[in-house]
Amino acid sequence: MFGKPIDDPEVQELVGRWMQRANEYLYSAMELMDEEMVKNIDEIEKEEYLMPASPFTAEEEEWLKQAMYYYFMYGSNVD
Repeated sequence: MFGKPIDDPEVQELVGRWMQRANEYLYSAMELMDEEMVKNIDEIEKEEYLMPASPFTAEEEEWLKQAMYYYFMYGSNVD
């Protein structure tokens, strides 16, 4: 997909499917958490958030960022 225009319907459909899956995952994870767990997360220092290395190049990350921005601004009703 990388390199296609960010407003391409196929790109926007993929972004929409990814966002739907991410929301489902976050919702199910939050259902399993109690108030104490949320409090513990809030107390973690930002430096302790060790994010794995991105599998994307800088150019791919920028393209994806733009595609997601477009989705949120214009295409969130794409099926």
